[in-house]
Amino acid sequence: MEISLRKPFPRLIALLISLPVAGVIFFAAGKIGVADALNRSADPLNWLRAAQIEPGYGEYWRHLGRYRQYDLDNADPILAAEYYDKAVRADPRSSRYWMDIASSYEQNNQPAMANQAYQQALAYYPISAEVKWNYGNFLLRRQQISAGIAQLHQAIVIDTKLRPLAISRCWQSDPDVNVLLDSLLPAQPDAYLDALDFMAATRNLPAGLKIWDRLLALKQPFPMDSTFSFFDAMIQAGQTDEGRRMWRQAYDANGLPYDTPPDHSAIWNGGFEHDLLNGGFGWRIFGITGVLVQPDTTIFHTGKRSMRVDFGGGVNADFFHLFQFVAVQPNQKYHFRGWLRTHNITTDSGVRFYLGDPESSGEVRLLTPSVTGTTPWTRVEADIETGPSTHALVLQVRRLPSRAFESRIDGTAWVDDVSLVPVAGSSLSAASSDNTGEESR
Repeated sequence: MEISLRKPFPRLIALLISLPVAGVIFFAAGKIGVADALNRSADPLNWLRAAQIEPGYGEYWRHLGRYRQYDLDNADPILAAEYYDKAVRADPRSSRYWMDIASSYEQNNQPAMANQAYQQALAYYPISAEVKWNYGNFLLRRQQISAGIAQLHQAIVIDTKLRPLAISRCWQSDPDVNVLLDSLLPAQPDAYLDALDFMAATRNLPAGLKIWDRLLALKQPFPMDSTFSFFDAMIQAGQTDEGRRMWRQAYDANGLPYDTPPDHSAIWNGGFEHDLLNGGFGWRIFGITGVLVQPDTTIFHTGKRSMRVDFGGGVNADFFHLFQFVAVQPNQKYHFRGWLRTHNITTDSGVRFYLGDPESSGEVRLLTPSVTGTTPWTRVEADIETGPSTHALVLQVRRLPSRAFESRIDGTAWVDDVSLVPVAGSSLSAASSDNTGEESR
């Protein structure tokens, strides 16, 4: 049945009905607006007034709870728990409120109630990484290690950004690499690489080697640059034989090409035939103002590539930014050889090679003669003998700053076919050759 509002009486009836409804709406909107304004103020008393005006809105009670729990001057964990309880009653399906009240129960030394609250949070939001993360850390604090690590495992499967911190928490609770591998981390390359980074940072190399074996066992490629921090830790610890073996394994795992030098040279990619990875036991290039370093496929000594260094003439460059760490044996004599070509290299200080033990403060050191001007491919060679504790040498393409005033270097140099070969008949040379031979197979 239609009611016509053209006549006065029906219009009056409609007005009388709508006025109370509008009043209720306006009153409710006014309450919400007043409560929101009070909650946004800087006065905690106003926050309480807001919660009293809108007792069914859990966020106001949560605001009060967090203030009473964490404010250093007004902390009251018991009152905080009461406010959180009101938030939970207002919205019992909020996992955030359950986690808040769980934290206050733990702070009030009520672990059983805290555990129940976390269980409620999980029940309402079972796929929340945040809930699993907080519950897992609670269990670890309660020394329930296995259960806690199981929750952290589920958290990092959902949110991988939590993985580095989870590795640290797990290791602090149980420094057993097998627990880390079997209970916390999923069997994925990126998870193992995060763990490898942690072991590099904490210098726990034996645990890192076990993680490395698990990584290789996956038979999946992985970003090489993600392993560089661990290789640096191996080099700094003098574990270069093991590190060199791992470097070869990394190439194999990622299907990267490499050439085994026929003379058992200790230098990796000495002919620059393959791309530079900028880490590990390969060549590294760091940027320097006024110098450009790049591969050259048009000018080379042998093969198909060399490394080109262009000096722009703007600076008196102290250049050591093309370099490689080389695994060597202690008390061993080596023969170094490299090829240089130059074009219009200015100043009295040109291009040369440097070899030295980064840990020996100059006791093991080789600096070849400077090459300047324009020269064809020139062989540069010399012998160097390692010290009793030398396990790695740093090889640099080097240019020392000139002492002449305003001596800004200009021109181009090419480097190719660099090798470092153990000298037959010197101490440990046979052992070095045997080790390298096993590697080449």
